[in-house]
Amino acid sequence: MGTTAAPPGPAAPAPPNARPPRVMALVRLVDGRAVPWCDPAAAAALLGSPPPDGALRAAEGRALGSLPAWAELQAHGAGVRWRALPPPSAAGAEGGLATLPPALHPPVDARAARLVDAAVGVWTRPGFETFVSLPRLRFQPYPHQLRAAEAVLRRMRGRALLADEVGLGKTIEAGLVLSELYLRRLVARCLILVPPGLVSQWAEELERKFALPAVVLGGPAWARSAAPWGEPGIVLASLASARRAPHAEAAAAVDWDMVICDEAHRLKNPASASARLVKTLRARYLLLLTATPVENRLDDVFHLVHLVRPGHLGSAAAFHRSHGGRGADEVRDPAGLQARMREVMVRHRRSEVEVMLPRRLAETVRVAPSPEEAALYREVTALVRAQAAGAAPQRRMALAA
Repeated sequence: MGTTAAPPGPAAPAPPNARPPRVMALVRLVDGRAVPWCDPAAAAALLGSPPPDGALRAAEGRALGSLPAWAELQAHGAGVRWRALPPPSAAGAEGGLATLPPALHPPVDARAARLVDAAVGVWTRPGFETFVSLPRLRFQPYPHQLRAAEAVLRRMRGRALLADEVGLGKTIEAGLVLSELYLRRLVARCLILVPPGLVSQWAEELERKFALPAVVLGGPAWARSAAPWGEPGIVLASLASARRAPHAEAAAAVDWDMVICDEAHRLKNPASASARLVKTLRARYLLLLTATPVENRLDDVFHLVHLVRPGHLGSAAAFHRSHGGRGADEVRDPAGLQARMREVMVRHRRSEVEVMLPRRLAETVRVAPSPEEAALYREVTALVRAQAAGAAPQRRMALAA
């Protein structure tokens, strides 16, 4: 550092109103030389005042025969002085917070300590280019799945349409995003809405692959909870159940950190009960999963994007002026629409990632129902058809689901 060390000896009394000397490092005497008690980084963490570069090294190399066994080096202008300290306990001599002598333990305000802990946590947290969840995963994601999760986290700020083709792992991509936000404590309350037939599959994958337990709406853990909608955690529900009273009102009253909706093409009709439910949910992060963002009409993609990022495609009238054609499926300025969609949608095609995936083997297994099962199926079918006859459109849609 180039500073001249003052002759060893006790520090002179500080003049009135003088600034307190800044602690440079803790040292102890070994064979007549001052050796560091802790390294500069540890000194900074423990004492709250980082030593200047070279200060500790300059202190180490001098023979300070008159130093006591334990001392605190202080910076006084260009010189170095010390003050004697009581020796730490033997158990604390190996470093860490316990090694600080009692004189260096000022009273700690609990609120300030929590604030400092939170600030340190934010400062040391890696960016989204680093996946902190990878060591916890019980499988190895494919590269395209990691790229999709990174795009959602970094470019789309956690609100996106995941539209990979069937079989490419949209569930895995959503799980990666959820796991990253959950481990970084950016998500404490998450609601996952899926078709009824996928509830058990989602619960199993979250637990088995991501070590993220979920409470299933209507399941045993749900029944045991006194206030399931009010507790932090991951709630997994079928869309058909969540959109009915009283669950729809309870879900809308919660401030969710994240909402994930699988098979989101069911939300393309803004007048449907499913779309109205998702529209009422308040969430900072929102993922919609669908392999078919557009099926028959250009309006389909507009309504889905409007849920993810309202106003991104303008108003419905402005969208039709910019991209609507003469027919419902005709697109004007497709290049411009694709550019806007890339800001909110991630889509991989099987032809792009085929080389990385194992070959799919499909087999149809026909199972004949027992007489009792066949009779029950006929009775349920007849009941649904009887209720659908003459029912309102919304009721028929509910029965079809």
